[in-house]
Amino acid sequence: LKCNARNWKIWNNFILFSMETLQFYKAVRGIKTLLRHDQLGSISPSLMLKVSDCFIKRYVNNERHDADPDLVGMSDQEKNEPLSDEEVIRNKRYLYKFYDDVTEKINHHKFWRLIGRMK
Repeated sequence: LKCNARNWKIWNNFILFSMETLQFYKAVRGIKTLLRHDQLGSISPSLMLKVSDCFIKRYVNNERHDADPDLVGMSDQEKNEPLSDEEVIRNKRYLYKFYDDVTEKINHHKFWRLIGRMK
């Protein structure tokens, strides 16, 4: 990523890996980088749907992936504890801000439908 930060293929792989391991914030960071470098062609409604699914799995359903760095040093009981309401609300605000950032650059009716379903 450091050597070829403008290559959309590298960022796309980074985003897909982040979503696969349920690392929502990293996936959002990758998409924001694509937006910053005006690589809008690689940001599709299906990608946004996958990011939203990642958010739901991680913060609403409280699923975690074995590769999640947040799990290091946690007991099994701590890993299965539900997130606090405050944490869910904070992450939801971050998701909505992310949607705002995307819709500033890309105006597509499928994005608006997705946002409407999430809210």
